Amino acid sequence: MDEAVRDIVPFVERLFRQEKDYLKILDAVLFRLLRLAEERPHLKVFVYKNIEKYKNYPYIIYKNTKLKFFNDRNNIQIMLTRRCQLRCEYCPVIKGNRDISERILYKSIDFLFTSSRKKLRLDFTGGEPLLRFDLVQKAVKYAKKLAKEKNKEISFYMVTNLISLDERIADFLEREKFFLELSVDGKEWAHNLYKKNPSSGINAYRATVSRLRLVFDRKIKNYAVMVVTPKTVKYLQENYIHLLRLGFRQVGINYALGWFWDEVSQKEFISQIESIRKKFYRFFQTKTLRLNNLESREEPAILNSEIMVDTDGKVYLLTDLLFEKYRGYNPFYLADLENLKSIDEVFISKFNVLYRILQFTPSSEMKKIIFNNIDMGEKIKEYFERWKNL
Repeated sequence: MDEAVRDIVPFVERLFRQEKDYLKILDAVLFRLLRLAEERPHLKVFVYKNIEKYKNYPYIIYKNTKLKFFNDRNNIQIMLTRRCQLRCEYCPVIKGNRDISERILYKSIDFLFTSSRKKLRLDFTGGEPLLRFDLVQKAVKYAKKLAKEKNKEISFYMVTNLISLDERIADFLEREKFFLELSVDGKEWAHNLYKKNPSSGINAYRATVSRLRLVFDRKIKNYAVMVVTPKTVKYLQENYIHLLRLGFRQVGINYALGWFWDEVSQKEFISQIESIRKKFYRFFQTKTLRLNNLESREEPAILNSEIMVDTDGKVYLLTDLLFEKYRGYNPFYLADLENLKSIDEVFISKFNVLYRILQFTPSSEMKKIIFNNIDMGEKIKEYFERWKNL
């Protein structure tokens, strides 16, 4: 038998024994083939010849059966601006003096409302979205108008560092029932280690933490995203406890994407979270404390298929921008906003995401990091699945 066949047949057999959804099986097999081609370069030509036949499998299935497959996203992210007070080392977005126009903003919201879903969510991101709070207000007003016209429900989400938050903005966020994703990495030294901007002179930790009371007092829904790197991973539990002392009750513990995690760092990450589980288990059981890793975070996170509209109207997958800062890498995009008719038709799977990354990733070093992050995500997924089953 051919070497590639010997590798893939047992994998397919296990899938058929475990999984009833044939579409998931097909996607998993194609995903496995992509990995096989990278792991064994001498098989690359043969494997890609077969991948090319089936990479557009939703269209092939539709052509033969008239069955359509839709994405399961009910949200889009809008990058209001690429400006930010900080230059976080692990943030992949290149900062600059670019803001979205009102025309593109409204067209982005129109695009979200092409969804067949009843409940929709509009996400504001950047850069720092509160630097264009005027656009946030206009977007909310327009989205609520469309929701009423189309008999849909709309909610609002924002990724922010809070540095521009004041009483007036906080009142608006409370009134419009925003959910806030707040970037706080733990103690002052840990938070400031990667969140710098020498030209601004801002102490990132103090600027954010000093405004938390504006959020907590109004009971605006929120959670802290704590980004952990191989350098800070041994302080993970310590920094998590600090977030609890600040007043957070919901936290997402994210390992830094686009960084290489060696085996020691991977084991330390899981060991630290296991210590948190043992220490706070009963609080997680009663939902007094909540961990996003147990609820909504999808792993491997590097294959995130969130849809984002950039300031210039180009539509990306969130993963497309992950290596934007790397020299020689030109982020690729799904389409211009003007050329997309319906969000339902943007079908994206893990295979699609990995295929896109590999096609546009020229550097072997980048590919090494990509597969390292995939392996990290799969180990963490397995860990949290065991936790859920306890």
